[in-house]
Amino acid sequence: MEIDKNWIKGKLIGNGSYGSVYIGVQESNGVRFAVKSASKYSNSSLQALENEVEILRSLSSSSPFIVSYYGDDETTSDRNLFLEYLPSGDVSKSGGISDEELIRSYTWCLVMALKEIHSKNIVHCDLKGSNVLVDSINRVAKLCDFGSSIQVVSDSEFHQQLKIVPRGSPLWMAPEVVRGESQGFEADIWSLGCTVIEMFTGFPAWQDSGAHTLFKIGYSDEVPEYPSRLTEVAKDFLNKCLVRNPEERWSCDQLLLHPFLLPVPAEFSPRSIFDLQNLYFSDDDEHDHNQFQDEQSLVDDHETEEILDRIGELATISGVNWESDGWVDVRSSKQEQKEQEVFEGATWEYSEIFEGETVKENDNLIHEKNISGVDGGNGDSYGGLTKIEIDLLFLLIVEVIHFLSLILLINSFTIMNKFILLLRGKYEHYICGSLKYYRSV
Repeated sequence: MEIDKNWIKGKLIGNGSYGSVYIGVQESNGVRFAVKSASKYSNSSLQALENEVEILRSLSSSSPFIVSYYGDDETTSDRNLFLEYLPSGDVSKSGGISDEELIRSYTWCLVMALKEIHSKNIVHCDLKGSNVLVDSINRVAKLCDFGSSIQVVSDSEFHQQLKIVPRGSPLWMAPEVVRGESQGFEADIWSLGCTVIEMFTGFPAWQDSGAHTLFKIGYSDEVPEYPSRLTEVAKDFLNKCLVRNPEERWSCDQLLLHPFLLPVPAEFSPRSIFDLQNLYFSDDDEHDHNQFQDEQSLVDDHETEEILDRIGELATISGVNWESDGWVDVRSSKQEQKEQEVFEGATWEYSEIFEGETVKENDNLIHEKNISGVDGGNGDSYGGLTKIEIDLLFLLIVEVIHFLSLILLINSFTIMNKFILLLRGKYEHYICGSLKYYRSV
């Protein structure tokens, strides 16, 4: 949507470190939009707004989960940016969301938005609740405020630009950002984890204690405290985001395969989770948009269990019976199946059913399984050993027993042979003595 020159600035709806946000109304048709204004007399505010204008122009209409850019202009005193207006406000004003399914839906939207900007070499640098606008009717979240964002062109420029003064809000910064080492795509993932905690509680993930908190974030081994009401799958999702080593944090593509983001919001109706990355719609398509609004927001709990069970069967390391339960044998080569896996960590790590649930096969209870921790799981564990390791150990013991039995058998034949030779020598001596006696007689 294009904003013409005849528009009216309405009431103030928000303030930020780089500008103020107002409601704008287009005189010709009464359409409302958001206007972000920065004073021309503030160099830092003006520079941040110009940076946001440039970023949003490059992202224009690229994702439904990024706030839409409607244009920009300037007056004698202000530089103005026109944006999509969402009356529901941002996540930070929610006071904490009690519906975990709604948090899952918002998180999925944020990961999709980050995936899009990371694919264009853009680091947001300031992901937090106040920069996440929500459409409460459609249960959709949209990423906004790109004033602190950085667009990188090459690896050398990436390191030159990011090894400088940290950008963003301290309580959402990653440890490497606080230390001034780097601020790359992985830093956005850490901020995502902090924002998810904020959605659950209504407060920042870290308690603000000034320099003490910054030291704790940057130089300790601590991570933010998780809310007590989190499910095991939600805790594990945060474990993948809030890893202090940036190289071990999951990427957006991996997070999209995490069970916390399943079920996928039903509005998008993907044929499979692998279709999500290509799933975008146009605001101009009114028919599709109305259908999008009318569909159910999330799949129900029964469908959730079926999805988790199906993922567990596909990802298990103990093998799958492909000839039962309606499966069709398409590829039998294990190597070919392995080549189809997209992410090494995500294909097997969630074969386990989460704590408190059980797996049933042919209506017979088999056993309970627990989800893995930060470093992932390797199947069933018995005293620190996996089922495969126990099976291999059992086979090794059997082979050792066979080997010892063979040695014992050979030794038995040797001893018996020596005993026979001894008896033979003894009786030959006795017989020879007897013959000599009879001959002398």
